[in-house]
Amino acid sequence: WTEWSDWAESLTDPDWVMPSRCPGWTVQDNLAHIIGTERMLQGEPAPDVEHPTEHLKNPIAAENEKRIQALRSLSGSEVLDLFRTVSAERLGQLHAMSEEEILKVGWSPVGEVPYLRFMHVRVYD
Repeated sequence: WTEWSDWAESLTDPDWVMPSRCPGWTVQDNLAHIIGTERMLQGEPAPDVEHPTEHLKNPIAAENEKRIQALRSLSGSEVLDLFRTVSAERLGQLHAMSEEEILKVGWSPVGEVPYLRFMHVRVYD
């Protein structure tokens, strides 16, 4: 996450609103997606907000859109500040996990795997 943070530091206002390779998402939306997923992993429910639905293919996509939509009113620099805050919180949680917790098998986007494997998938995502 440090590399993302360092990279995003150099973005200008026009950079933040550029379309990304994800349909309907800007550069800012991609960072908001990471924030939203980390918040979900912290146990925070998705906000109850109106969001575009025409391109959604599954319930996880709907969760993502709610979390992104909730941050769209923020500026790019505000989203970056929030990303840094949420990332620091999550790193603290991960460092505090016991070996048993990090190796516990549970849900992930790639099936039932140890939590550690899920976190490897998070970095890839």
